[in-house]
Formats: sequence, structure tokens, C-alpha cells
Amino acid sequence: MSLTVSMVPYIQKLAAAVKSGKKSALDDLCFEIEYEQLTKDVWPQAVFEFFVSALHDTDITSLTGARAFVLSLYNDFDKLTAEQRRVLLQTFGAEADSFGDEMLRHAASDLVARKYPPALAFDFFAELAGGGGPGGRHMALVGLELLLLSGKLDKRQATFAEPLLAELIRKP
Repeated sequence: MSLTVSMVPYIQKLAAAVKSGKKSALDDLCFEIEYEQLTKDVWPQAVFEFFVSALHDTDITSLTGARAFVLSLYNDFDKLTAEQRRVLLQTFGAEADSFGDEMLRHAASDLVARKYPPALAFDFFAELAGGGGPGGRHMALVGLELLLLSGKLDKRQATFAEPLLAELIRKP
């Protein structure tokens, strides 16, 4: 992570939040950072890296409330650069099985299903379904359900997704 002086207070608050284990501390921290981005057209790289670094840290992603990081990214998704979006999707794929908080997995799946192009989201979930561990399969199940229910998939994708989803339900 490229550390800037302006991120130091947030790093300290994150360490305190992890130590306390309080969901509200993570919520407050993410809200504060998100609020600071309101006037910006693009999320600064240091802020994005702070969030991605948190998503790579199992001490954070196992906490109830870790979904706050994803909710902030969801709210400001339009302010992420194409490269940041690529890195975020890669992070979700790489860390799916280490996301110990179930709601974090739900939030990440929801973000991918609703914010990424349907074909890219479908491919992401299909890959998790086929090669992921329990956390990845859970994310694939949630994401494929969202894509199917939203009607975002084309006929070919939906035809492939339905049996894949049924298999995920049978064998979580």
C-alpha cells in the first residue's frame, strides 16, 4: 500500500476497530472515508489501496461488519477507475475463501452482480463455482441467483447458469 500521511489516522482507526471487534467501529470508519470522497470524481489510489488491503487481511475480513468496506465501494463504484475495478474483482476472486464473514461474501457478490457488466460477472461467478472453495462457491451461488433474478443474463448464459446454480445448492 502506498502510505500517505492523510491515511495514517484511518490506519490507526482500523487497527483500533479490529482490536475492539465492534461492527460499529468498522461502519463508522468506512462511512468517514466514504464521506471524505463525496467531492472527488475518482477515488484516490491511496484510499482504494487501503480498502483493498483491508480485503486481503483475514483479521479484518473475519469480523462481523467487514461488509462495510464493500458497501462503501458499492456506493462509490462509479468513482473507481477501470484499473481499480479490475483489481477489486481480482481481489474478490483471490480472497473469496478467506472472507470469514458471510455478509461480506454476500456484499461482494451483490456488488459484482449489480455493478459489473453481466457477461463479466457471469464469467466471474462461473469460475468461482468451478474452482473455488466453500467461500467462493457461496459467492457464486449468491451472485448467480442475483444475475438470474435480475434478468441480466442473455439466454445462453441463463441456460448455463441454472444447472450450475442447482449444483451449487445441492453441493455447497
